[in-house]
This record gives sequence, C-alpha cells and structure tokens, in this order.
Amino acid sequence: MPKFYMISPNVRKMSLDATGLLFTMLNDPESDYCTDVQLCSVLKADSLNTIQTALQELVAKEYVLKLHNGVYAVNKLKIPQMKMI
Repeated sequence: MPKFYMISPNVRKMSLDATGLLFTMLNDPESDYCTDVQLCSVLKADSLNTIQTALQELVAKEYVLKLHNGVYAVNKLKIPQMKMI
C-alpha cells in the first residue's frame, strides 16, 4: 500500500486559526482556489469572520495569495519551507 504524506506548515509565529486554515488549504484540494465564503461552507465549525481573519494573516505573511474575484490560493513557492508528515 502506498504511503501518503500531508504537508504541514512549519511556522511558529502564526495564529492557530491561520495554521489550521493553511493546513486545510494545503491538503484538501477542494479548499484551494476558493473564496472566503466557499471556505466557510467547507469549514463549518468556523465563522466567516474567523476565516477572513486567518486569510488576512496568511496573505500578509505571503502563504496565501489573494487572486481576482476574492479567490484565495496557497502560494506554492512557500511549500518547500514546509514539512511532510
């Protein structure tokens, strides 16, 4: 059976909400290239405000890019700085 790995953010100076959102966006294909509202429908335990705050933090630290029409995507150039678990 093949061994599957997940990508884990290796960032200490980030909130737990931002770290969790980045982990989800990295490892769940349906959570990348989404709007904040789409992410909120996937992550039902978190409010839209929580997701928006986490996205702002991720964009400020350049782990996530804000594209046109309010779409957010993981900055793939940052992945080599992360670890496989």
